[in-house]
Amino acid sequence: MTNLILYGLETAMASIIFYLGFLIIRKVTGPTVRRCYLLSTLVLIVLLPMIQLDVSRDYLPGSPMVISTQGVLKASDLSESSKISEPDSSAFTTDEPQAKGAMNINWMWILAIGYFTIVVLFLVKMAMALVSLFRLKNSALPEVFDDRSVYVVKKPGFSGASFFGMIFIGEEITRSQDLSYILKHEQVHAERWHSIDVLLADVFRAFFWLNPVAWFYRSALRYTTELEADYMVVKVVDRSRYANLLIHLSGSSDAQYILNNFSSPRVKSRLFQIAKPVRNRWFIALATFLFTLGASFFMVSCQNEPEDTLVAASIIGDVKSITSTFTSHQPDTREKDDRIVAVAKFNTDGSLDKFNQHLTYPYNLEHVEPRSFWSLPDPNNLHFVMDGLDLEFAENNLLYGNAWPRKFAKAVEIAHPRFQNNEWREYKSTVDYGSNELPHKIVTSGRFFLRDVSLADWIEEFKYENEKVVMSSKRQKHKFEEGRGKFTEMKWAGLEEPDAIQYKYNDDQLIAVSHRNRTLKFSYENNFLVRSELWIGEKLYNTRRYTYHENGLKKQTDIFNLYGEPEYTIGYTYEFY
Repeated sequence: MTNLILYGLETAMASIIFYLGFLIIRKVTGPTVRRCYLLSTLVLIVLLPMIQLDVSRDYLPGSPMVISTQGVLKASDLSESSKISEPDSSAFTTDEPQAKGAMNINWMWILAIGYFTIVVLFLVKMAMALVSLFRLKNSALPEVFDDRSVYVVKKPGFSGASFFGMIFIGEEITRSQDLSYILKHEQVHAERWHSIDVLLADVFRAFFWLNPVAWFYRSALRYTTELEADYMVVKVVDRSRYANLLIHLSGSSDAQYILNNFSSPRVKSRLFQIAKPVRNRWFIALATFLFTLGASFFMVSCQNEPEDTLVAASIIGDVKSITSTFTSHQPDTREKDDRIVAVAKFNTDGSLDKFNQHLTYPYNLEHVEPRSFWSLPDPNNLHFVMDGLDLEFAENNLLYGNAWPRKFAKAVEIAHPRFQNNEWREYKSTVDYGSNELPHKIVTSGRFFLRDVSLADWIEEFKYENEKVVMSSKRQKHKFEEGRGKFTEMKWAGLEEPDAIQYKYNDDQLIAVSHRNRTLKFSYENNFLVRSELWIGEKLYNTRRYTYHENGLKKQTDIFNLYGEPEYTIGYTYEFY
């Protein structure tokens, strides 16, 4: 829903910029140039917001869960009743947990239903106009005038109209000496496909009816097609007589609104344009188009993200700490209810200060264990590691982004997070980078000095697609001294068959992580991670479901066993600056 609102706002912004450009060029260009400008910008208004150009720095962490700062409130703006959401152990009546006795009215969905109901009404009106058009065709009499097939309409006051290749002429006009003028006008509409303009304008107005500029675009396109037909006709007929015909037939038509209508409104303006044709100033028109295109693209398509801590601060807001607590839905673990699982504390700029783990699965840790991270984690995703039940190989993506080996390699260049030197063993790591500055191989060599000298190499490799890691693997080989200086080589995980972890994505969202026979799968709604599943082989082992407050802060995690029964709920309490 948030994405639709953002898309609507961006189309409105683009339409305002492009329409201001049209107001500039309409004074210095003829109707053909104006029509090209209106049609091209109409398409761009719809497409530009779909293009998201990331102009942020390469090393900013990508996140499977994206919280848009558009419409996200500060945490302190939550009401007291919504700041803390205690899980209700009796809330589970089905596999999907529901709040006990809650009747939450989703006003956003109600407004969306109302909006799209009006969209449907506009589309129905268009459909009814098309039906009436074909009824008009069936009731009209086909005839040929000036080697052109037309439909003669027996309606008083009907002058002329067209729809694609179909031309309609009023019966009274067929007996008039002005028939050739009207026929030429409608032929221009048919030959230049002006009905496409009418349909596009009406569809655009239907879907963006709340945007006033959509109505202006519809009016401008209709008027421009009439002007273009007028300009083409007065090149071959008497200008004064054609103008008198427009005055005589103004407002007399009873044609359907979806038709190109000869006697359309704004006759006075059309007469002025016929009397004083505008000379095309191509330079001004092209410069205006390029400027409005650049301005619109910059406004609606570029996403410029600041430093890590600023991104965190814009979402975490004034959160001082997050405390996760345990609630059981199984009788054998009820004594652990209300115990703290983890506590994360944040600095005033939104960065992580400290992280303490109190309970881990099966929630039996009785003392505090400070947890350290090998690189700066994404503070907005820390709640995924506050459940006490880890997400295994997916945690790196959640904490450090989908290009996490880049940050991992930076840590390795200082000291490998998995290995530590001491008096009887030494480690040295080297990193091989690709052309995109992403690490492809990390080799860590170790020497051991217990009795005999032993040598070992740990080889970590990574593969990428679109700068997202899709495979990481570990291989190991070990040499130990046998007898007098003779080394025997052993291998683990096999050089030919590395212990590989596979990652799959949908765009920038991580959807699956696989290692041997274990697979973690993820589901999203409105860019929020709402479900994770652990599969062992072909069997679903457990499920976690995540719910959020309206401002994007996490509300609770519900954990279900392989039978779909609720086992635990992890609730989140927030303290604010």
